[in-house]
Amino acid sequence: MSTVSWIGYDAPQLDRDAIVSAKSLEGGIKVSEPWNAQAAAPHLASFYEGIDASHDGGDPHLTAVGHSYGSFTTGLALQQTLEGVVDDTIVYGSPGLGTGHDLVYNPLDKLHIQPGHAYEMTAHNDPVAHMNRFGWSPGYMSEFTHLDTDATATPDGVQREGATGHSEYPRAGDNGELRTSGYNTSVVIAGLGNEPGKLVTGDSAIKTGGIDILSGLAGR
Repeated sequence: MSTVSWIGYDAPQLDRDAIVSAKSLEGGIKVSEPWNAQAAAPHLASFYEGIDASHDGGDPHLTAVGHSYGSFTTGLALQQTLEGVVDDTIVYGSPGLGTGHDLVYNPLDKLHIQPGHAYEMTAHNDPVAHMNRFGWSPGYMSEFTHLDTDATATPDGVQREGATGHSEYPRAGDNGELRTSGYNTSVVIAGLGNEPGKLVTGDSAIKTGGIDILSGLAGR
């Protein structure tokens, strides 16, 4: 099993150190618009298909992973990738996958992902995952399996810290172990998502966001 980080495009960046500057304004505009993702998607789709075609030893198990704006890029790329190339996808902190806001169709058909093979995570206090900016955020889609990000003991017996906010999903906890979100991601990448008892499922973005609002009100 191997993992490849694809950085073949100009991902938009926010200048977190400057409240108002030309750089921060430019980054804010790019993050809110689809241009960079639209330009990158054909190249990422070609990358997926290249891995599939060049794999020695049969059909590889390929998982597409995307975070934040990168999940939007991933969603657009999957729509341009031949069916059957990507086996699973897992996204987190996603503002949408470019599948629109229609409530009738199954978005997995557009993404060329089979039912039961699409996963998402929405951490508490992650506003990006509730934006629905580029189509519905996957946390609002019933077709996605919602995975837990809270602190818990995972099925492998390890006590794991939770992830909150927009950036902690892939980061190790203070105890040096993967957080619950990292554990879930590793299970999906390993192709074990459909094995009973492996994943830790969680709440949809609707429930997560509702809990965040109620917790905020209770803290006032």
